[in-house]
Amino acid sequence: MAEITETGNQVNNPDLPYFMMFVPREGLPVTDENSRWYTQLDGDAIPAGTILFDVMALDEASNTPTPWTSPNLFKIGEIQSKTTFT
Repeated sequence: MAEITETGNQVNNPDLPYFMMFVPREGLPVTDENSRWYTQLDGDAIPAGTILFDVMALDEASNTPTPWTSPNLFKIGEIQSKTTFT
């Protein structure tokens, strides 16, 4: 997907996604409407190393106005926390 690989090698023909979306992982903390959401995530509410989102993509047009519903979506990565939220 990138022009440079993780090892620093150039990619001649990068393969870019047509569509990408972030899907929240199950089991993440749920906030209420009694205070600002970020004040409810103090401490260890989300520990370091928690996978927050799956990154999903389509490699070509899905011929639908709602590509997020396509059965052809596939996982290309994850978004993971490195530290606890502070």
